Amino acid sequence: MEGNRNGASTVRLPIAWKFFLLLGVVVPSIVAVSWVGDRALASMKQRLDTVYSDTLSSARTVGQLATSIEES
Repeated sequence: MEGNRNGASTVRLPIAWKFFLLLGVVVPSIVAVSWVGDRALASMKQRLDTVYSDTLSSARTVGQLATSIEES
C-alpha cells in the first residue's frame, strides 16, 4: 500500500487482476441481460401469435359475413 498526498492509502493491483475482476463483473451481467431478453422475446412471440390468430379469425368472420350478405 502506498500513501498519497492526503494521507489516504490506495491498493495497487496488477493489471491482470483488474482484467479478471472486470471479466467477473461483465460476463455475468451479459448472461443476465441475455436471459431476461430471451424470456421477454418468448413472451412477446406468444402474444404476437395470439394477435395473429385473432386477426385470422376476424378476417374469416368478415369474409363469411360478406358472403352471407351477397347471398341474401
